[in-house]
Amino acid sequence: MKRYIFFLSLFIFPTLFAQYSFELRCIDDTFRYLFPNSFASYRFQMKNNGTLPDSYRLKIEVIESVPGWEYEICARGRCVPPGAALVFSLSPGEVDTTIVAHIFTSNTQGRAKITVSCRSFGDTTLERRQNLYAQVGSAIGEVSKVIFSSFSSSPRYYSLDGRIYFRSSKGWGIYFLPKERRKVLMIGE
Repeated sequence: MKRYIFFLSLFIFPTLFAQYSFELRCIDDTFRYLFPNSFASYRFQMKNNGTLPDSYRLKIEVIESVPGWEYEICARGRCVPPGAALVFSLSPGEVDTTIVAHIFTSNTQGRAKITVSCRSFGDTTLERRQNLYAQVGSAIGEVSKVIFSSFSSSPRYYSLDGRIYFRSSKGWGIYFLPKERRKVLMIGE
């Protein structure tokens, strides 16, 4: 009888409590303003949070394209274009930091959106997705209204990533120009 309990504890019980789980996280900003003929790299960290080894399919899909721009996903020294997939495995608790998505721009202005997706082979219902954006062109043209009355008369400094630094009666402020991320941060003196 003890032999049967030992057998069950070694082979049956661990399989009852085995699980597949993983985490995919972009460790860079997911929206980038770029110069023409440049590129953006989006680094990812992936971890197998499950109790079993697992294999994964990693790929990118172009949702909004700009003519002349190119896209790729890389992991473990291999790179593939949209539509192709990378397959690799991770042991339980193992972390992979070699995953990078690239957007290469041309002289054409515009905004691109790609989706990085990763699916588990151990449990095909597990999938993680992350949208990435890149834009070439002036974000300063998106200003539609003045937030502070002193904003228009104060000294302004423009940055390449779409921010205006200004001084008001309350101190320095930062204005994020893209409509999707418009916010103001006041920094006191």
